[in-house]
Amino acid sequence: MEDFLKQEQQLQRLNTKKIIILIVIAILVIFVLVITYLYTENERFRKWVDNEILPKEVQQGNTVEIELNQENVQIFAVDKYIVTLQEKTLNFYNNLGTNVGTISVEINNAITDSAGRNFIIAEKNGKKAYVISDRNLVWETETEGEILQIEINENGYVGIVTSDISYKNIVTLYDSLGKQVIRTYIATTKVSDISISKNSQHLAIAEVDTSGVLIQSAIKIISIETAKKDPNNSVEYVYTADINKLILNIEYQNKERLVCMYQDTIDVIENKQNKTIASLKQKNITFSSIELNDSLIGVEENTLGDYNYKSIIYIRNITNQKDKKYSVEKVAKDIYAFQDVIGLNLGTELHIINRNGWLIKKYVANQEINHIVISNKIAGVIYRNRIEIIDI
Repeated sequence: MEDFLKQEQQLQRLNTKKIIILIVIAILVIFVLVITYLYTENERFRKWVDNEILPKEVQQGNTVEIELNQENVQIFAVDKYIVTLQEKTLNFYNNLGTNVGTISVEINNAITDSAGRNFIIAEKNGKKAYVISDRNLVWETETEGEILQIEINENGYVGIVTSDISYKNIVTLYDSLGKQVIRTYIATTKVSDISISKNSQHLAIAEVDTSGVLIQSAIKIISIETAKKDPNNSVEYVYTADINKLILNIEYQNKERLVCMYQDTIDVIENKQNKTIASLKQKNITFSSIELNDSLIGVEENTLGDYNYKSIIYIRNITNQKDKKYSVEKVAKDIYAFQDVIGLNLGTELHIINRNGWLIKKYVANQEINHIVISNKIAGVIYRNRIEIIDI
């Protein structure tokens, strides 16, 4: 009988311990859920956590540096590298500031574009272009006309806009190996922008006709697969905008969604239908961009009083039309948007945030920040004699 009672007491103690453990686990789970909810939904709480708990701030001088010993160095951020162009040589630096590769190019004044590991660099108003993937030269070309614009997608497909004596613009599309896929000649209008869909199935061309009194913008969507077999019948859809709407920029987001920025609206073309999703007519909207993945940005500047300002960055998810925001009580001097990150130059501070409006890194300088370069994985703050690297 005594042994039975002891066993019962032991079972009760074990059950009590289990209950206590379950209660503690439940409390921890609830605590984590509450903290996660507050962090994602409450901007004030999120800023307090970012500033007081999470180590997101870096100070000028406490970063890895790349020394610049020459003037007229052109600097880019490509994937996980800071890339410099000097004396016709591309130098690739990793997040430790180590030179991990060089490529010789016949370029003095560069224009560039990048997507993931792929990078294209060309001579502005020249004829040479080079396609690079992860520090390796994949192919190069010399165009017949002068290069005006370039575009590359994550699959390595390349679009080049050139001009010559006979045509205002020529748009040429190449596959990832440098084989010409499409060439279209444009005689009466000017190409404002081009974009290649992420699945490499469509090429979009934004054209502007300013020959008359009124401006006429149009967007042409070409099937790449059809163009390989029957180029004369490869145009799938043409959208003609209202008179005096000026197309500024186009960008394929997701696989087949084309986002189009005009001077007063942002539209989306999807499934051969055009839809306006945002207005840019508000007086206090100082900056907008469609360069993010599945999102657009609008920056609103407000005056709080004498010498007091507030910048609100609205990030709209195009799929669900929901807005996220990030606010600072300073004027945004410059905005940099690239795929999943946004860089806010606030003068002596650089805030790097993601598409949810969450702070990734805060860089604090003791002098004015004039220029930065940024990708999804790395940023560089550029000074006269050095680049300070921020690992994202």
